[in-house]
Amino acid sequence: MTAALRRTLLLISPLLIACGGEPAPLPQAVIESEDDKLYYVMGLAVGRGMVNYAGHLTEAMLAEALNGVGDVATQQPQRVKWQEYIPQLQALGQQYERAAKDSTAPPAVNTGPLTEEEKNLYYAFGLALSQALGNFVGRLDERQIEMVKMGFADVAMERPHQVDLEVYGPRLNELSNQYQSEIVAEQKAAGAAYLAEMAAEEGTMKTASGIVYKELVSGSGAQVQSTDRVRVHYTGTLVDGTQFDSSRDRGDPITFGLGQVVKGWQEGLPLMRVGGRGILVIPSDLAYGDGGRPGIPPGATLVFDIEILGVE
Repeated sequence: MTAALRRTLLLISPLLIACGGEPAPLPQAVIESEDDKLYYVMGLAVGRGMVNYAGHLTEAMLAEALNGVGDVATQQPQRVKWQEYIPQLQALGQQYERAAKDSTAPPAVNTGPLTEEEKNLYYAFGLALSQALGNFVGRLDERQIEMVKMGFADVAMERPHQVDLEVYGPRLNELSNQYQSEIVAEQKAAGAAYLAEMAAEEGTMKTASGIVYKELVSGSGAQVQSTDRVRVHYTGTLVDGTQFDSSRDRGDPITFGLGQVVKGWQEGLPLMRVGGRGILVIPSDLAYGDGGRPGIPPGATLVFDIEILGVE
């Protein structure tokens, strides 16, 4: 679990993409206020994943990416899982990077109408880069989102930046910290209520540290030990049911040493046997704490449906 999320972090930051074709002018709003400047700069920051690569997104590609930005910002249902497109986005970006270094012609791109798969690809690109919105997700109004998109578009189309990111960056950090404190308080209250509700269910147990465990299938194999390497399938959700990760969806069980994962797994998995399956509810201080992770809010209590497939 931890390894999967760590891989996700590593994939977001070096996301490479740049596409040929002439930049098309897009409608631009007018920056009218200090608030506009602040959220325009946020768009520049989100778009930084593109700045080191030559070329441009076509207008159609950018439009799909902006759809992704908007859906993340407003917490709307997303039509694709961006993680599934990371390998394709990386491979495409690496082609353009090599072309720039070798002074060779970049791969041809579709400058006409996009196919459905291309639409999904660039939409996923917007989703991936928008993980950088972090604590601002769900807290932006329509005008602020418009400014974020405009900043993002100016980076994508290599237009001159209208506001200095370095000037407004510190203000963004202050506001992010403020929102993080609010989110932590909200998440911890929701997590405490969920843990209490789960602990009251028949067949559950609560450990001294606050973890709640409910066995779904009794395992008949070896008891998991703290020194084991364990092979598992799992699905991770927030207490509201939002799924943030799943080895089952990927069709790829993970293997790890118990010392490599969060404390909640280190304590919870030794409650299980090979062949067993159970629900493990982990308070935030035994998971990712007040920092959170992509897809996991700061202070979040996490719920895992775990199946022990084997131990080494």
